[in-house]
Amino acid sequence: MDWGGLELEPTWPSTARGVATACERRVRGRRTWPAGEFAGSLPAFSGGGEVRRKIYLTFPQALIHEPILYVVGQKFKVIPNIRGASISDEVGFVALELTGEDDEIDRAVQYFKDLGVTVEPITGSPS
Repeated sequence: MDWGGLELEPTWPSTARGVATACERRVRGRRTWPAGEFAGSLPAFSGGGEVRRKIYLTFPQALIHEPILYVVGQKFKVIPNIRGASISDEVGFVALELTGEDDEIDRAVQYFKDLGVTVEPITGSPS
């Protein structure tokens, strides 16, 4: 599958600490963030303020094993935060919080839809 020119490294640590370390390295090494800023410091974005949007994602079987959330975090200026998930061999359900500028979140949501992921707003959250 084409991930918009992103090169993904298929290296998966086997321990919980290894996973955390790999995630920290990837987040800090992002090229989409302003130089010298950690991904958690959203005020570094130019323009509007920080927005958080909570959505439910339903992944069809064909997309369950694809690194879609990683790609969204790399391709758009958003931080995906998994709030809950249930994955089986047939379908994947994810409660996701996206943080970033409103237009970047809209672009990320449209990207999910374009891939065939069902997107629904979580009740009480802006859509």
